Amino acid sequence: MQPMSFPAVGRCWRSLGAVSLLAAFASAQDAPRQWHALPVEGGLDAVAAAAGLEPGLPSWRVLYEASRRRHGLWGEDAGSAVGPGEAPAPRGSVVPLPLPPAFWRGLLRRGSEVEDARLALAILADRRSALLYRALAALDEETLLALSADSDGLRRIQRRHADVFAAFGAHFAVRGGRVAVPGGASAETAWQELVGESPRAPARFLLKLLERREGRLAFLYDSVARLDPARQRMVVGVASAPGPATAALLEALWRVFESENAWWRAGRGAFGRPDADAARLLRELRLHADRGMAPPSARAFWEAVFDGTETTADAIGASPPVELAWLARRIGTGDPRLRRLRLEQLSFAQRVFGAAAEAAPIEAVQALSGLADTRALLLSLERLGSRDPVFFAAAVKAARGLLAFPVPADLQIAQAGFQGVLGVIDRAHFAGALELEAAERLVRTFLDVPMPRLVPWERGLGGWVEGTLVPSLARAVGHEGLDPDAIVLRAMAGASAVVVAGPAFDWEGLWYRAEPDRAMLRRLEGVRRRQRGTSLADALRACRGAAGKDRHECAGVVGTALVSLVYAAHLGEPDGPVLRGEDPAARHDFSPDPWALPAEVSGPGVPWHVRGSLLGLEVALARLSLHRLDADALPDRAPVIDASQRSRLAVVAGLANPIDLRDADQDALASAVAGGRRRALALLPGSADVVASAREAGLDPWRARALEWLLEHDPAALASFFSLGELAYLGAPSGGRWDGWGAPDPTVAGLRLRLPPPRPMDDSSGRRPEPALAESFIDLGVRVAVHLSARGLPASLAPALVSTLLPDLFVEARPVAPDDRLALDAWVREQPADRLDDAVASLVGRGPLQPAPAPGRTR
Repeated sequence: MQPMSFPAVGRCWRSLGAVSLLAAFASAQDAPRQWHALPVEGGLDAVAAAAGLEPGLPSWRVLYEASRRRHGLWGEDAGSAVGPGEAPAPRGSVVPLPLPPAFWRGLLRRGSEVEDARLALAILADRRSALLYRALAALDEETLLALSADSDGLRRIQRRHADVFAAFGAHFAVRGGRVAVPGGASAETAWQELVGESPRAPARFLLKLLERREGRLAFLYDSVARLDPARQRMVVGVASAPGPATAALLEALWRVFESENAWWRAGRGAFGRPDADAARLLRELRLHADRGMAPPSARAFWEAVFDGTETTADAIGASPPVELAWLARRIGTGDPRLRRLRLEQLSFAQRVFGAAAEAAPIEAVQALSGLADTRALLLSLERLGSRDPVFFAAAVKAARGLLAFPVPADLQIAQAGFQGVLGVIDRAHFAGALELEAAERLVRTFLDVPMPRLVPWERGLGGWVEGTLVPSLARAVGHEGLDPDAIVLRAMAGASAVVVAGPAFDWEGLWYRAEPDRAMLRRLEGVRRRQRGTSLADALRACRGAAGKDRHECAGVVGTALVSLVYAAHLGEPDGPVLRGEDPAARHDFSPDPWALPAEVSGPGVPWHVRGSLLGLEVALARLSLHRLDADALPDRAPVIDASQRSRLAVVAGLANPIDLRDADQDALASAVAGGRRRALALLPGSADVVASAREAGLDPWRARALEWLLEHDPAALASFFSLGELAYLGAPSGGRWDGWGAPDPTVAGLRLRLPPPRPMDDSSGRRPEPALAESFIDLGVRVAVHLSARGLPASLAPALVSTLLPDLFVEARPVAPDDRLALDAWVREQPADRLDDAVASLVGRGPLQPAPAPGRTR
């Protein structure tokens, strides 16, 4: 801990309640430490047992985690707690305690009778005290010292607002005796007007903040306090030049937050926070270099997008920029599904179109409207790499034309053919067989093909597939002489006739090359043999001479063959259980929303199948690509990670693309982790780098305090404190080209992975834990990158290695709750290098690790 550089307020807690902070600072000497090492009778596992948690949590985490799980706010409860002390453990263990034990005894009924060694369990047994502990555990020494000057105020908070304080108090800070409000000193007046109390009276300011509108004002304050300084200045209305803040913008934002459902209060439902709200908008909004909103930013543009109204390019061009409060109101209020759609539209427009939307605003509006009813189409076209709003608008128009078929059978036929073609093009581009220009050209020509009308063969689906798609793919892979099925499979695998093999490398005394294309082709060919459906070649041959009404049926046969080909890329190994019956592609259901991202469906009397779009199928079926290292081994204990979590976490395996990974980027990522580890292990109690490290690693405030505490009381725990992702942030604060080792986040990243910025885990507090956890868990990918770099192995092996290790994580990791990312990080950190070596060895033959001749020899 850093020694106090300011005078103390004395040790008498009760007498300070009526003394002003100024007098306390002037009269006291030698400030007492506000963080204490509290002994625990029965050891750390007794605290875990009191909350129904498994033993083994570290000292810096156990009491905080137990308070969350025994007295959760939004569904965090771990379940029914067992009696304290039932899990015996060595005596002498200590846990961090903010404020002296005497203060906590004053809060508890008959607290004067509680010995120090039993105080932790007594705090945990009382809900309001446990929530207050959770809130205070996030505050630094100076803030605790200021609040301790009004112990009566803390008691009032404990009795009336402990839940709100625990939810939104983590970023409350006092500096020099006054509240350090978001936006700095120039924003004090704006916050004072909103809160109704001066920042010069910290305890009273905090009480007013917490009590207003069931904590909604505290939610706003906490959301703004989490932002970087530039965004804070934007929110409170402070210009880049020095000057007073204007309260108008902050007041307008308050009206948005004031209407939010209090998802943090008991009885409002578990994990009821929407995926999109004003707080997330403030974090995700992209800013221009001048700190304004990045394009497209015209108010008329966003009115047209959100409201579906008619407009003109001239009206958009003459429109003033959109106001932040207006944007927050449109995204932060109303139906949760509409909120998410609008946030996705904003994110898509900024990351995909940018300034191009201002050059073609009407087409950009039309394209963005497609996220409502043709979502998977737009996300797939984004993955191609296109940035042209005109192209996207044309695709949306064509896709909507298919929705007009009144007969469900016609709709199924039309979607199968249309999405089958796009799915093949998408996979061929994903595998590297088609560059952006070639893929976009194919899609543009296909949009003009009638679907599935009674038209001459050469103008219909079958004629276009035979005359345009197959020849284009054949030229791309250099295999013009093969039949259509073989050509499509090679394109989807990226297996070109012109082999550009990577360098051979020595692995365990033998020579190999990384050839993901060969492994994919072998798997696709094996799956196609097991599917036993109509081949594309047979469908084209049978329909080539069809006439009249038969052409309609032929379009369906060709579409069915294309759907089966797309499925082949996502069904796992040929000998997998999913192929033991009929071809799963035959059960694909496009209704009722043929462009929604696909999802698995099953239940009593309902055969397992996939519903939704064919595009993005890897999102629904990613688990089928996993391959456990030792599939015959039985777990020692029942897995904790449930099916819903496994499904979400597995998506990374479906979206990871070996051709996107570069050895130089992998080495840079490994170097960043090593640099971060050196920096972490060099931290000393009270050093200036402790605060900077916590900020750059994106630690939650309570973990930042825990870091300070363990440096003084448990320095041996430092080696296992940071996750690998956090070490990467520490080693390279500016980051690198590492999105390929990131996590899925469809709302703001589409069908691509992204390495999220260093951001506290509690930014997602209250959201459903499955997507929130999957969006932040990057440690397995980072660990694989570090291992491959250390072994001198190519980065293109990483996706297969992640797919091999994920099933073991699902079985062996022991999270204490559905949102416990720290437990997943710990499992990754604890895996020995030998286990990763075994996983690499398992890729020989079946995976991308293919035998190669030694240098100087031929095969």
